[in-house]
Amino acid sequence: MPEHLNSGTDPRVEQLLRDAYIQRMRQQFAASETLCRQALDLAPEDVQGLELLGDLLQEKGSTEAALEQFRKALEVQPGKASLEEKIARLVLLKAEEERERITAELMLNSPHAPKQRRRNQTAAILLSTICPGGGQFFNGQWVKGAIYLVTGLICLGFGGPDGLKLLLGMAGPLPRGEQPNGMLAALGMVGGLIWLASLLDASAQAGKAQKNTLLD
Repeated sequence: MPEHLNSGTDPRVEQLLRDAYIQRMRQQFAASETLCRQALDLAPEDVQGLELLGDLLQEKGSTEAALEQFRKALEVQPGKASLEEKIARLVLLKAEEERERITAELMLNSPHAPKQRRRNQTAAILLSTICPGGGQFFNGQWVKGAIYLVTGLICLGFGGPDGLKLLLGMAGPLPRGEQPNGMLAALGMVGGLIWLASLLDASAQAGKAQKNTLLD
């Protein structure tokens, strides 16, 4: 049996801790913990048993319970270096986890976060209103912005006037000779839909990007 598990007391405790150590090496952690607790039932202040139980609890993520066992062992054997180091590491880990939790809560509950998202969405909408793809450029989506810009301007450049005539014709009769070209009108309508899609996509992406930034 390894020296650090040699309790030097009740042979039953030594055997249980030896078996617990073997089970731990075999990654049978539940069986190891059961044996370790049985040893501590016989010798509640056995330092090796307390430390081994603390190790097992830490391995399964029970940080608070592991700290309790290490502290109990340190009370029995003050100044033991391995226990002091394990306690210090767990305390630092808990402090870091708490700091990260508080930071995340502050970011999520910040009164500036919703305002910032609204500002970003407003800017994206305004830029997409000026030209298709403008909001995507604002959001850093350069390829998507270029696609919206080029396809939108081509469709609107060739078919915009006829598309507008088509819309006016739906509202009332047009003067003679002002009838739209069907193909060009359809092209203009596609350009209008591309512009609208650019506007809606830019608004949605601006809000999503800001939310992801706050959560990172």
